[in-house]
Amino acid sequence: MNVNECVGFLGHSSSFPLFDSFLANNQIMTRPKGKESYETLKSLDHKTVLSFQLLADFKEESLIPVKSEGKSILSEIEVHTGNTGTLPYGLSFKDRVEDIKKKLNNIVDNVSIPERNILTFHHDSLLISIFFNKNKEIFMIKMFVPSIYDKKNLGIEINNPAR
Repeated sequence: MNVNECVGFLGHSSSFPLFDSFLANNQIMTRPKGKESYETLKSLDHKTVLSFQLLADFKEESLIPVKSEGKSILSEIEVHTGNTGTLPYGLSFKDRVEDIKKKLNNIVDNVSIPERNILTFHHDSLLISIFFNKNKEIFMIKMFVPSIYDKKNLGIEINNPAR
């Protein structure tokens, strides 16, 4: 899956025609039912997970406006090691911590626990969390729409805020 292209659909409904075509072209035929506050769809290889929020929840919590109307709005993209698609912002699973810091600049959180380290960046009006294992190798990249909770807890500000 071309995650670089998919990032452009953050904030869009799963029923938005261009996003719907993108999903179909990536053999993702199911769509969120719009009945749960949080639903996920996985790529065929299970290396990419798309997370959706109900429209009302997204409107209430997101710091960016909804880009298209529909029941379920794409709010998060999770990419795991082994994804062979293009990643956004020049990111690569081969990047080192120093590479990531140069590419994304604005680090807003750093969580270290014995088995892993998580760096979170505010970049291009999104939050991007990079998960490193104990060997400092990336095993997951998560790109998501910042929320009112991120504003409160991380001090995130968006230039064109939804609120």
